[in-house]
Amino acid sequence: MCLQNRYLPANVRAKELCADNLTTGGFCSVVWSRDADYYRQSDWRGRFATEGGGVLINQAIHTLDLLTWFMGAPRSVTADVYNYHLKDVIDVEDTAQGYIEFDNASALFYATTAAAENFPVEIALVGKRKIRLLADALFVDGEKVPLTQSPLGNVKPYWGAGHAAIITDFYNSLISGSPFAVDENEGAKSVELVLSIYESHGKRIAFGGR
Repeated sequence: MCLQNRYLPANVRAKELCADNLTTGGFCSVVWSRDADYYRQSDWRGRFATEGGGVLINQAIHTLDLLTWFMGAPRSVTADVYNYHLKDVIDVEDTAQGYIEFDNASALFYATTAAAENFPVEIALVGKRKIRLLADALFVDGEKVPLTQSPLGNVKPYWGAGHAAIITDFYNSLISGSPFAVDENEGAKSVELVLSIYESHGKRIAFGGR
């Protein structure tokens, strides 16, 4: 399971802060640009039969994974998906939005690849503290938190350096025999959330009732 954003320094610190934050509300957004040429680069892109979906399963799953990593298991989902700007190129969604309910909290999300350019991914959490993640920066109650940043290396800036970290952790777990932090059980939670969003069609559905 390559949910590599869990390894980025800002997200690791935010997870630590969430332990006693008593989060009551959240928000996350992925606002990126993917044009027709992007989908034409590979035959599998932009087709339900080969990709399994669009912006949700390809791009936003990583941010939704962080949201639930911070807030816990959802209880219900009300959401919908749309294809706004590439109807003649793809048969998957380029935009999704919805409302996720937890035990004592709720969160809104918005994701699109129909934007004019790539904007920073954002996650906001409200509880005893106000936690905000904007790209690779972490803010707590409006103050930026100093972090030891992982070097990006030869990757796109909005990817981050999580891939190398999660692959290293996986091999270390094989060598040591210790549990892998992002195993099939953890990965299944994010896949389940994405599938629940696809199934919602604007109606409130229970999470985990598949």
